[in-house]
Amino acid sequence: MIKKVATGKFAGKYMVRVHRRINGTLTASARIYANTLAEARKVEDDLNHDFDRGYTKFDASSLISEYFWKWFQDMIEPTLEVNSKQDYFNLRRRLEKELPETKMIDWDGQKQLAQRFFNILGKIYTTGTNSKYRSMLQRMFSDAEYNGVIRKTPFPYENRIKITGTDSRLKKAVPALSRNDANLLRNYLYSVPNEPKYQEYLALLIMLETGARVNEAKSLEFRYIDVERKQIHIQNNYVNKTDELKRYPKNGMDRYVPISTELAERLTVFMRIKKMDINNSHISRATNLIFRKLGDKQSSRILSTPQMTQKALFLALKKSGVPECNWTTRDGQKITPKALRATHDTILIAAGVPIEYIAQISGHTIEIINKYYRALLDEQAQKGQEMVRNLW
Repeated sequence: MIKKVATGKFAGKYMVRVHRRINGTLTASARIYANTLAEARKVEDDLNHDFDRGYTKFDASSLISEYFWKWFQDMIEPTLEVNSKQDYFNLRRRLEKELPETKMIDWDGQKQLAQRFFNILGKIYTTGTNSKYRSMLQRMFSDAEYNGVIRKTPFPYENRIKITGTDSRLKKAVPALSRNDANLLRNYLYSVPNEPKYQEYLALLIMLETGARVNEAKSLEFRYIDVERKQIHIQNNYVNKTDELKRYPKNGMDRYVPISTELAERLTVFMRIKKMDINNSHISRATNLIFRKLGDKQSSRILSTPQMTQKALFLALKKSGVPECNWTTRDGQKITPKALRATHDTILIAAGVPIEYIAQISGHTIEIINKYYRALLDEQAQKGQEMVRNLW
């Protein structure tokens, strides 16, 4: 069956679904969305071949954690435009821990079981996090009901969920490099040849020295670099999967961030070389992006993948001499390019820069800085007390 979707986030696309009666039981494939009718027909043919070979699907006997992950990969991940996968990863781990043997059929219409599970989450997470996880699971069960896996979505009213948990992030320091490690990394990034093929390192350098988000740094345009005034106009933008420049959904704050003389000189040379390469490549689309890829394939993405940026960061950490034990957080998670933004903020706070100005150039609110850098701000307050005591 092929049907063109008229409304919703898949509006304009073609929904493909195949039904077969196997051993007297009506079995349906998952819904797959295609951009064109030709693609939809090809998908339908592939699904028919799958049924001929013995199609198996996730059904009511599947574990909730397994079904949730398959649902995420098929229905959610292809439509994510920004990096927001961590919430799904966290909920998957929580399902595996709290419901290791629970199957989809066990929750079919059973609001009491759902109530107990969310009461467990309520002892761990705050209202906002609990509501987010509830919304994700409710959407999964709604799709499962639509696909005939279960008969009724088993969700209680949100106001009946007991919330007593606290947000662990309030007590956990933001992953960041120390000042010494940051200096080692910065020195190495400046030692890398200033050429377009090493542009990932320049993007990391911009993140470290300006506190720009990963998407903001990689979607910078030539016109927003003012080397004479030594500042960058950071637009709250990112490039989506269809190579379109869009506003970052987190907030709408553009800002002017000062840069060092060394970075201004490096950007001057890099932009001159990159503009020449772009002109020689006869590229007709998105030529205003500094970190635009210059590949031969027109179908390739105009920016490098997050995995390439992560790989460049680890290689830089290794070659810069940063101890390997500092490549992970206290929770055992790997340091990501996002940590460079936190490193920038912590260095400014430790240097005594007013938090109002830090909020202005980082795109944070003062409340966010107080929330995530509370421990460091308390240290600065202690230093202030000592200064007052020794003032007279």
